[in-house]
Amino acid sequence: LTLDNTGYTDILGNPGVGTSNSRTNAIDTVRPTLASAITISDTALRIGDTATVTFVFAEAVTGFTTADVTAPNAVLSGLSSSDGGITWTATLTPTASITASTNVLTLDNTGYTDAAGNAGTGTTDSPNYAIDTAAPALARASAVLRRSGQARERSTVLACDDLTLDDDAHQITRAGAEIS
Repeated sequence: LTLDNTGYTDILGNPGVGTSNSRTNAIDTVRPTLASAITISDTALRIGDTATVTFVFAEAVTGFTTADVTAPNAVLSGLSSSDGGITWTATLTPTASITASTNVLTLDNTGYTDAAGNAGTGTTDSPNYAIDTAAPALARASAVLRRSGQARERSTVLACDDLTLDDDAHQITRAGAEIS
């Protein structure tokens, strides 16, 4: 902004001289956004697993909390930034005794602001993550007495939702895999 000082006079009638320039002021009206997709370090969570979730913003943000993220069948904790509010990480811990193949984190972008006070807008979803923290349940157990030559042998067969133990064959099978 430039002011022509010759266009006014003081109280005694003396005209102004030259021009005056104001400081340059930047006006930020751009809403903060994620610079990249939300990442999850492990998208197949089982009993005892946790995953690191990373949010990278295009500029530093403040006011970002775990309350801004919906985490179905899991808990998001320990949200922090070590670079001034651009990159944020948190720990995703699956809920116990759950089997859910379709889950996405949903970030409410209106919960954080940039340095100019601009809030984000809308929501952003993460990639899908699956949870299987349900312990196998025993479906049946049986003992079979067999005669082999002069001695009697006993074998045990146990079957769980996704595990089968065959004591006689000395092996355990699990959902398409075999463990001996």
